[in-house]
Amino acid sequence: MDSKMLLDSWEQKGSDLDEFKALMADRDDNTMFLEVYNDTLGLCSLNRDDQNTGYIIDSRFIQRLRAGNGALMKVEVPKSDPSLFNETYFGAGFLLTRDNVKKSTRFSCDVNHPIAYYTSLRFMDTFAKRCDVKAERISKPSIARDIFIMDGLYESCQDSKSKKDRSILVIRHADHEVNGQMKKRRKVFAALSTSYIVTKLSIIPEICESIMNDGTLGKTEFHSYSCSNFATEGIVEFPEIAKRMQEKYGLKDLIIPGIRIKSSDTGDASFSVSGTYRVESSESYVIYQKTTRRNTGKFSEDEIMKDVNNVFSKMEDLPRCLSTKVKSFISSANTRKMNWTDENFSNISDAYKKAMDWFNMQTLLGAKGSKRLLNDILGDVNATKQYSEYDIAVELLKTGDRIPPMNTSVVEQIRETLSRTAKFSYVVRHDDEYVKTETA
Repeated sequence: MDSKMLLDSWEQKGSDLDEFKALMADRDDNTMFLEVYNDTLGLCSLNRDDQNTGYIIDSRFIQRLRAGNGALMKVEVPKSDPSLFNETYFGAGFLLTRDNVKKSTRFSCDVNHPIAYYTSLRFMDTFAKRCDVKAERISKPSIARDIFIMDGLYESCQDSKSKKDRSILVIRHADHEVNGQMKKRRKVFAALSTSYIVTKLSIIPEICESIMNDGTLGKTEFHSYSCSNFATEGIVEFPEIAKRMQEKYGLKDLIIPGIRIKSSDTGDASFSVSGTYRVESSESYVIYQKTTRRNTGKFSEDEIMKDVNNVFSKMEDLPRCLSTKVKSFISSANTRKMNWTDENFSNISDAYKKAMDWFNMQTLLGAKGSKRLLNDILGDVNATKQYSEYDIAVELLKTGDRIPPMNTSVVEQIRETLSRTAKFSYVVRHDDEYVKTETA
């Protein structure tokens, strides 16, 4: 694995299943889950005035500090990889581990020479949870913050009843060459509770392949995969079923159903199975019938396939709802009416504005983002064409194509929300008011 793959910004996408399987096998081989006692952990708090030095903040320092002798130990810091160092500098600083004083057989190294790990920008979010510190308290790197964090960790370790005396570190390593020899470069991405159950990422392409080999729903295609250091997903689609449903329900567009398998080995997402819908002309998708399984419990492939079958049972819901909207127009059919084009655009515009409200786009995208999205959609409206509710709903299914890269949790909410586009009425009533209704 190349060291560039350790960067927080690293992401790989593709559509080849074999490539996906090889990538996941490589990720699993280069990821370790190390259980450690929290009082063996420390931070190298980086000097904000001199990037070449830092200060050791660990349980031994906290003990000295509480005894009134809180002199900081200054050390030189490694900067062999500028990109990884930059993330570490603006994140948690280096994470240090030393010989476990409780003599755990799970981890051992020289007391006087701590092992240092680069850290992800997101690492501190999970590390702070080990001592009940809120995320907003730890966003800005500083010595004061690091002392605060380590003091909380030290406190939790003193409580004999505490279940937070240990953590599972999620560490990835990659090869890099030093003086003609290959060395390992390591980075820690999360500090998780000991109740965390490791699920290998290679299970995602395996489940995708099982779905494709099943053959129950006819021809299948592996549509795509996406992998970052925080979440991985694979999508299988059913183009043959899409054509059958298009003919059965008289749809103008090909709405392709699929199954998405998603997981994370850094605690950023639960293992989930979701149904997907994608308009053929679009690259984005919406999700429905999402089932999640927490990473603190074991589950089998058979249980996952039950979740897949639950998606199958709901696969025709969206096309069925869309079929009721094909001939439900939002403007008068009298196109010769004076100012019809202006009235038509006004009705179409109002329909999209109401949709923005119904789906809480201002909350999800912010006022500027929601307005930008609406203006983008309205810019493509053909006011000389009579629009149906179907046209509005299908256009909204493609919203993901218009949204810039953003927080993945927000994107996930948008995907779930927009799967209901066919369940709302966009028709202008006789009193010029829209009635918000959702069909079964």
